[in-house]
Amino acid sequence: MCKTGDLCIIPPKTRHSIAVFDDSIVINIMIKSNAFHSTFFELFANNNALSHFFAYTLYKKTENNYLLFHTRSDKVICNLIEDIYIEFYGHQKYSDPLLDSYLLTFWAILLRRHEKHLESFLNTTHKNLALPDILNYFQIHFMDVTLSSAAEYFGFSVPHFSKLVKEHTGQTFTKLIRDIRLEKACRALKTTNLSISSICEIIGYTNPEHFNRIFKETFHMTPGEYRKNK
Repeated sequence: MCKTGDLCIIPPKTRHSIAVFDDSIVINIMIKSNAFHSTFFELFANNNALSHFFAYTLYKKTENNYLLFHTRSDKVICNLIEDIYIEFYGHQKYSDPLLDSYLLTFWAILLRRHEKHLESFLNTTHKNLALPDILNYFQIHFMDVTLSSAAEYFGFSVPHFSKLVKEHTGQTFTKLIRDIRLEKACRALKTTNLSISSICEIIGYTNPEHFNRIFKETFHMTPGEYRKNK
């Protein structure tokens, strides 16, 4: 039974419904997966409840997993949610970077004030693998990481590490790194005036034509068209 101030977090792509049988107010906040990749992963360097939870739920279809924070009508948390709500619907200049900043602040404040006030359920049989550490390593070294260098860093053989990554994330190493690079490229296209060739180099692609081809295959538009639309 939820109480005033309870904040329930469920993974992306989880089927759910909301029912209210009295005069309570429930706010349903939906956050795109790429927002997690651009903001939340900065917290992965710390071993906390959120990093452990999302490391196992962002990449796989899961059932019945949740985190329930008992914030007890914390005014700081309420004000942050209100600021995010106002900023989102205001659509003012620099709204996107501000929302990213608000979201990262929200995760950090939530953990600081209420990490000990939560209930959780995580349905996984892979608790012995330090998946948050591996994903954080990919986020930091996305420019030049290779399967062999990552496997060596974590003390696995290349075939075994490749198998572990696929089993625990549902994606190959190559696709994980490609998606991280493309997310960084999208952010740069939206928030900077860097040339496309410079962005290509920054995210780890040496061949601009190869980058353009992968970008178009993924987003069905060229990097230039993406920048113009965004």
